[in-house]
Amino acid sequence: MTEQEKKELQERVKSVIERVNNAAVQAGRDPSEITLVAATKMNDAERVQVAIEAGIRVCGENRVQELQEKYEQDAYDGADLSLSARCRPTRSSI
Repeated sequence: MTEQEKKELQERVKSVIERVNNAAVQAGRDPSEITLVAATKMNDAERVQVAIEAGIRVCGENRVQELQEKYEQDAYDGADLSLSARCRPTRSSI
């Protein structure tokens, strides 16, 4: 990931957080009541870490294999993790 790509990702994350916070206030809600979950599916560990450094506090993953791989690379350090996967056999076990 280039420095320019990191900067762009950081700006996008900050923009989304700001928009969510503004929408919460406009709806009469406390922004701290809102949980923004960043879908990390199909993103590598470095990209996940950049997003966390930019302000993401919860990462969502729905593929156990991807979660394991990124977890072993400490990709989720600094954030909570949410797994939303359906349990089903892999093709190799059928």
